[in-house]
Amino acid sequence: MQQEAEKQRLFLHQEFVTLFHPQQKVYLTDTNTENKYGLILSAQPDLSPNTIFILEKYCPPFSMFKTPNYHNTPIIQGDLLRIKSFCSNYYVTSIPDAQSPVTKQGLMVLAKQNEVKYNGGEQVFVLQKISNESPYMRLVNTETGCALHTHSSKLKEVGNNNEVTGYKNRDDNDAWNIEWISKEMREGIHQQEVTEPLPRKCQTIRSSDSVIIRNGLTGGALHSHSAHYKYGTKEQEVTWKIQPRDLNDWWVIYKMKNLSQGSGESSQFIENNSLVSFLHVQTKQMLTHSSGCKVKNGDYLQVCCSKKSNEEFKIELIDIDEKSNNLTTEKPFRIVHIPTQQYLAALERPSSQSTFQGEMVLASKFDWNAVWFIEYVDSIYA
Repeated sequence: MQQEAEKQRLFLHQEFVTLFHPQQKVYLTDTNTENKYGLILSAQPDLSPNTIFILEKYCPPFSMFKTPNYHNTPIIQGDLLRIKSFCSNYYVTSIPDAQSPVTKQGLMVLAKQNEVKYNGGEQVFVLQKISNESPYMRLVNTETGCALHTHSSKLKEVGNNNEVTGYKNRDDNDAWNIEWISKEMREGIHQQEVTEPLPRKCQTIRSSDSVIIRNGLTGGALHSHSAHYKYGTKEQEVTWKIQPRDLNDWWVIYKMKNLSQGSGESSQFIENNSLVSFLHVQTKQMLTHSSGCKVKNGDYLQVCCSKKSNEEFKIELIDIDEKSNNLTTEKPFRIVHIPTQQYLAALERPSSQSTFQGEMVLASKFDWNAVWFIEYVDSIYA
């Protein structure tokens, strides 16, 4: 019964784990061997202290907001993570515009925290499921879009271990099985097991709250700015943006009232199936879709901002709590555009020629690219 309970338990912030690669039958490994960027990352068939890593749930920093306390907090699909080596305390890092030594794919190394000073996301990964049917996970870097990847090619300089890379495309070699370390290994490194995980710390979202909304697939924030599309409606562009977060990531969420609602405090809560609208804080324009207008590729409906619109969207919670059906931070949800009945979704491709940020669309089918989380909330009720 104890083993069954452990299998059902979610991974926690600062959990000690190994990352096993089912295709190659190897474990992610800290080689403790230096290269230009830090330490070489590889994969080996045998367990050792060098195959132990620590998962850290992560929230991009924003001025005036405290870093959340994630002590013993469960980690779920769509969360942002940093992956720290137990042996070196260095972090798995995707190096932009650098190639791996053997296959010339993207370069993954271990580097000191924040040592790689580019845009902030090189050491941050979004946790993705390979598929609904698969138990395996994919770890995609939020800065480069490269998945943590290994294959049969060997690194001669580190004991003929498998090369570990960052891979832009997606295949079975992106799949990792994240496993708890054994009781024996835990005792060997004097690490206590957590017996009672704490609930995810949630803040209820209300009408007129300002929020940063993060996509569950890309880890990017819903974003807009003064630039306009050069095609279609030529309205204000809406994108998703990687780190760092900025003022153009903030939206005010308004609940659309109906006749059955009262006037008390609870009527302000954003609930499952609430009808809402989104105002972009910096430009004072509303999130919308111009009827029938498609993106440049012609395969999806375009998302834009306009001052003329008071467009309605519906909030669909994915995991509805028996105690509460309110929208909160840490709770995944979908955003449905009422007139088209399509889902707000982020694509892993550039938006338009105006910004080259990620493309936002309305999609008829939902996947994890149509799943969202409230990352920050600035509430008028606080």
